[in-house]
Amino acid sequence: MYLTATFGESIGKRAAGIRIVKTKDGLPPGFVKGVLIRRWLIGLLSWIPMFGLLDVAFILGEDRQCLHDMMASTQVVNVSRKNTL
Repeated sequence: MYLTATFGESIGKRAAGIRIVKTKDGLPPGFVKGVLIRRWLIGLLSWIPMFGLLDVAFILGEDRQCLHDMMASTQVVNVSRKNTL
């Protein structure tokens, strides 16, 4: 949680060369957006049947953002190129 909130990375994201940033300003998401919304709220909502599939299906859209990214106003960026994935 600390790494996600302060750096926008988990150990796995760092290994993959990606990070989470706020859509508005490109800064790390902080605790509310990075942890409370992206992880805990989505974890609770995933108890709703088919919500997990719906969440992931949004990545096929034009902006390539999952539903949890849209809800938290975040995006995943490639660290080496600073472009959105």
